[in-house]
Amino acid sequence: MPNCRNCGSRISKFDKDYCPICGCKKPLEGVQSETVEITSQLDLNNADIKVKFKKRWLASLLAFFFGPLALPMFYLSHYKQGFIYLGINIALFLAIFLPLVFVNQLILGLIISLSILYIASIVMGIYILIKPSLKDGNGELVR
Repeated sequence: MPNCRNCGSRISKFDKDYCPICGCKKPLEGVQSETVEITSQLDLNNADIKVKFKKRWLASLLAFFFGPLALPMFYLSHYKQGFIYLGINIALFLAIFLPLVFVNQLILGLIISLSILYIASIVMGIYILIKPSLKDGNGELVR
């Protein structure tokens, strides 16, 4: 229902000559009013709703095999956390690998640094599998 331009009270759109409350002439002059039917029901069968949920098992597999590259974080749309996790992994790899390279232990440096990174990735993959309310970056539950 529209409002009177003079007193602001709600009046019927049929009271366009005089306001029944304040007696103002032409109370709806310059007032835009639209009628919306709020009792109509939505037909969701014909609606083109396409929601693509992230898959928990795929995020977990990405963590198991490509965890040091932070691919599960990027898959779940946690981009900021993914870049932070990737930076920490690179720093950790260099902190363990470079001192052992300088003492001619190249293979040992690779084995130790990569095993630590993959153990952390396996823990992240298990966490993705067992957390019941895991959400992606858009706030949708991961199924």
